[in-house]
Amino acid sequence: MRHCQQLSPTNPKNRKYRIFIWLYIAIFVSKLTSRKTSSMEYLFGKKIRALREAQGLLQRQVAYHLDIDSPMLSNIERGDRRAKREWIPKLAKLLQVNEEELLTYWLADRVFDVVDNEKVAKETIKTVAKSIGLKAV
Repeated sequence: MRHCQQLSPTNPKNRKYRIFIWLYIAIFVSKLTSRKTSSMEYLFGKKIRALREAQGLLQRQVAYHLDIDSPMLSNIERGDRRAKREWIPKLAKLLQVNEEELLTYWLADRVFDVVDNEKVAKETIKTVAKSIGLKAV
Protein backbone atom coordinates (compact mmCIF):
# COMPACT_ATOMS: atom_id res chain seq x y z
CA MET A 1 0.00 0.00 0.00
CA ARG A 2 2.80 2.40 0.84
CA HIS A 3 4.34 1.85 -2.60
CA CYS A 4 1.00 2.67 -4.28
CA GLN A 5 0.78 5.95 -2.39
CA GLN A 6 4.25 6.95 -3.57
CA LEU A 7 3.24 6.42 -7.19
CA SER A 8 -0.06 8.21 -6.80
CA PRO A 9 -0.61 11.00 -9.36
CA THR A 10 -1.63 13.27 -6.49
CA ASN A 11 1.71 12.79 -4.75
CA PRO A 12 3.52 16.15 -5.14
CA LYS A 13 6.87 14.40 -5.54
CA ASN A 14 5.63 12.86 -8.79
CA ARG A 15 4.65 16.17 -10.38
CA LYS A 16 8.04 16.81 -11.98
CA TYR A 17 8.08 13.26 -13.26
CA ARG A 18 4.58 13.58 -14.79
CA ILE A 19 5.47 16.88 -16.48
CA PHE A 20 8.64 15.32 -17.84
CA ILE A 21 6.72 12.32 -19.19
CA TRP A 22 4.14 14.54 -20.90
CA LEU A 23 6.86 16.70 -22.45
CA TYR A 24 8.69 13.58 -23.59
CA ILE A 25 5.52 12.22 -25.19
CA ALA A 26 4.91 15.54 -26.92
CA ILE A 27 8.48 15.55 -28.24
CA PHE A 28 8.08 11.99 -29.50
CA VAL A 29 4.83 12.85 -31.28
CA SER A 30 6.36 15.95 -32.83
CA LYS A 31 9.26 13.82 -34.10
CA LEU A 32 6.79 11.47 -35.76
CA THR A 33 5.09 14.33 -37.56
CA SER A 34 8.51 15.91 -38.32
CA ARG A 35 7.00 19.27 -39.12
CA LYS A 36 9.08 22.38 -39.60
CA THR A 37 7.80 25.68 -38.31
CA SER A 38 8.42 29.01 -39.89
CA SER A 39 7.90 31.10 -36.75
CA MET A 40 11.37 30.46 -35.35
CA GLU A 41 14.73 29.66 -36.79
CA TYR A 42 16.18 26.65 -35.10
CA LEU A 43 18.65 27.93 -32.54
CA PHE A 44 20.91 24.88 -32.39
CA GLY A 45 21.59 24.71 -36.13
CA LYS A 46 22.12 28.44 -36.33
CA LYS A 47 24.61 28.30 -33.43
CA ILE A 48 26.49 25.33 -34.93
CA ARG A 49 26.80 27.12 -38.27
CA ALA A 50 28.05 30.33 -36.63
CA LEU A 51 30.65 28.46 -34.56
CA ARG A 52 31.76 26.37 -37.53
CA GLU A 53 32.15 29.41 -39.79
CA ALA A 54 33.96 31.40 -37.06
CA GLN A 55 36.58 28.65 -36.89
CA GLY A 56 36.83 28.35 -40.65
CA LEU A 57 35.65 24.74 -40.67
CA LEU A 58 33.86 23.23 -43.64
CA GLN A 59 30.66 21.24 -43.24
CA ARG A 60 32.42 18.13 -44.43
CA GLN A 61 35.03 18.48 -41.66
CA VAL A 62 32.40 18.72 -38.94
CA ALA A 63 30.32 15.97 -40.55
CA TYR A 64 33.35 13.67 -40.62
CA HIS A 65 33.90 14.29 -36.90
CA LEU A 66 30.26 13.28 -36.21
CA ASP A 67 30.42 10.31 -38.61
CA ILE A 68 27.59 11.70 -40.76
CA ASP A 69 27.50 13.05 -44.30
CA SER A 70 27.67 16.73 -45.25
CA PRO A 71 24.06 16.97 -46.49
CA MET A 72 22.83 15.76 -43.09
CA LEU A 73 24.87 18.44 -41.31
CA SER A 74 23.50 21.00 -43.76
CA ASN A 75 19.97 19.89 -42.90
CA ILE A 76 20.74 20.22 -39.19
CA GLU A 77 22.12 23.73 -39.65
CA ARG A 78 19.01 24.76 -41.63
CA GLY A 79 16.66 23.20 -39.08
CA ASP A 80 15.33 20.57 -41.46
CA ARG A 81 16.72 17.79 -39.30
CA ARG A 82 17.42 17.35 -35.60
CA ALA A 83 20.85 16.67 -34.15
CA LYS A 84 21.27 13.74 -31.81
CA ARG A 85 21.93 14.48 -28.16
CA GLU A 86 25.00 12.25 -28.24
CA TRP A 87 26.70 14.57 -30.75
CA ILE A 88 26.80 17.53 -28.35
CA PRO A 89 30.03 16.56 -26.51
CA LYS A 90 31.78 15.92 -29.83
CA LEU A 91 30.61 19.24 -31.25
CA ALA A 92 31.58 21.12 -28.09
CA LYS A 93 35.09 19.72 -28.24
CA LEU A 94 35.51 20.31 -31.98
CA LEU A 95 34.04 23.83 -31.93
CA GLN A 96 35.78 24.72 -28.65
CA VAL A 97 32.63 25.77 -26.84
CA ASN A 98 31.03 24.89 -23.52
CA GLU A 99 28.98 21.70 -23.76
CA GLU A 100 26.23 23.20 -21.57
CA GLU A 101 25.80 26.09 -24.00
CA LEU A 102 25.21 23.72 -26.91
CA LEU A 103 22.90 21.59 -24.79
CA THR A 104 20.88 24.71 -23.93
CA TYR A 105 20.35 25.50 -27.62
CA TRP A 106 19.53 21.87 -28.39
CA LEU A 107 16.95 21.69 -25.60
CA ALA A 108 15.48 25.07 -26.55
CA ASP A 109 14.70 23.70 -30.01
CA ARG A 110 13.11 20.59 -28.50
CA VAL A 111 10.91 22.61 -26.16
CA PHE A 112 9.93 24.95 -28.99
CA ASP A 113 8.88 21.98 -31.13
CA VAL A 114 6.57 20.84 -28.35
CA VAL A 115 4.88 24.14 -27.54
CA ASP A 116 4.88 25.78 -30.98
CA ASN A 117 1.42 26.91 -32.10
CA GLU A 118 -0.09 26.15 -28.68
CA LYS A 119 -2.31 28.87 -27.21
CA VAL A 120 -1.01 28.20 -23.71
CA ALA A 121 2.68 27.88 -24.61
CA LYS A 122 3.88 30.71 -22.38
CA GLU A 123 1.88 29.53 -19.40
CA THR A 124 3.08 25.97 -19.95
CA ILE A 125 6.71 27.06 -19.97
CA LYS A 126 6.14 29.13 -16.83
CA THR A 127 4.56 26.12 -15.12
CA VAL A 128 7.47 23.86 -16.03
CA ALA A 129 10.00 26.47 -14.95
CA LYS A 130 8.24 26.86 -11.63
CA SER A 131 8.06 23.10 -11.13
CA ILE A 132 11.80 22.69 -11.60
CA GLY A 133 12.55 25.43 -9.10
CA LEU A 134 12.99 28.58 -11.19
CA LYS A 135 11.53 31.57 -9.37
CA ALA A 136 11.00 34.25 -12.01
CA VAL A 137 10.26 33.51 -15.64
